[in-house]
Amino acid sequence: MTLTDGLLLLLLFGGGFGLWNLSDLLEAKEEEIRERTRKLKLENDREERRMKQEHDTAVPSAGA
Repeated sequence: MTLTDGLLLLLLFGGGFGLWNLSDLLEAKEEEIRERTRKLKLENDREERRMKQEHDTAVPSAGA
């Protein structure tokens, strides 16, 4: 094996490790985004329920 072959192998394995590490970082970021989206949706749903309850108590139904 020549020096060039050794350097190419080093770059290949180093690049593979870099891509693997990048993949883990992207996966963690995706999970963070999913969690943030879930929390925002829950918050939105609570706010919508609160507004509906306020509207229902402020405006009595016409049939009553």
